[in-house]
Amino acid sequence: MKPRNPFIVAAVIFFLGFTIVAAYLAFEIWGLIFVLFTLLLFAFVLLLALLPRYRLIDEMEVGVIYNRFNNSFCRFYPETDPDPRFGCKEIKVPFLFPFISWWIQRNDPHYVRLRWYEKLADEKITKKSQSASGKLEDIRTADGVLVDVTWKVSFTVNVYALTDNVRYKLARTLPENADKVVKGKAERAIKHLVETYLAEELYDKNAIKKLEAEVAQSTNELLAEKKNPYDPDSAFKFNLGFQPIPDRDVSLGPIEMPTDVEKTLEIAYQRKIHTQMVTEAMNRLKEAVSNFSDEEMKRLEKLEKLRILDAKDVESIHLAKVFIGKQDS
Repeated sequence: MKPRNPFIVAAVIFFLGFTIVAAYLAFEIWGLIFVLFTLLLFAFVLLLALLPRYRLIDEMEVGVIYNRFNNSFCRFYPETDPDPRFGCKEIKVPFLFPFISWWIQRNDPHYVRLRWYEKLADEKITKKSQSASGKLEDIRTADGVLVDVTWKVSFTVNVYALTDNVRYKLARTLPENADKVVKGKAERAIKHLVETYLAEELYDKNAIKKLEAEVAQSTNELLAEKKNPYDPDSAFKFNLGFQPIPDRDVSLGPIEMPTDVEKTLEIAYQRKIHTQMVTEAMNRLKEAVSNFSDEEMKRLEKLEKLRILDAKDVESIHLAKVFIGKQDS
């Protein structure tokens, strides 16, 4: 049944006219006054019940609206991200001065117009950057070494990316527990990735940076999955409502190992660096010598002989001093 059906409107008008005429004929002017007062009171109560209620939502928040009767999820507000330049626009005051406040609320995208059956939740979803952090203990590397990893991930919620099949669930989770959602996915990604590394690889140069990039990518895949992962324009199979996490927003470390393992890896790393430096020096020397002429090579040979003789002379003088010292004593 449609309230604007012309037959219904005609029936209501006929009923009201009949009631007014009957009241006037029965009670004369007092009957007419009573009927009119009752109609005005009914109209006023109906207006209060159906009058849209306006609530202000901060520009860095998203409101969650539920059905006031069964507490089911209705919608987010704003339903689309409003133009951030709105707050800088000049407000054109209408001619009807008493209705300025109503006019501003009606045209401001940060004011939500609640329907008579809706209610706005007290908890809002923030658009500001948030963070989740923790420490994973006793993660076993590929070679069986237990390590502890301290981590931190910064993220931003984007409710407009939510897929329809999870909107009603995440509407109750994101306002207060968005960090727990990211924490669970990040810890899962870190654990699976560290288990593929050798302990020695975690000690290499740029290992942390590489691992951070892999954690960011893996966490994004756990927070959102496309129907066709090989197509960047593919629709999402599901999206939990988060902006893609860049590599720079993932921080890992320190990675703690048993003391004896860490000491062994440190010594091995120092030896590796020393070997690399010696090899590089020898290669540079070889390259330099390869450019010498025959005459320069002969001079170099003579210099080397003089160096050897000089070293022997120094050693002989030292032995002589030691021998003389013993004779004096």
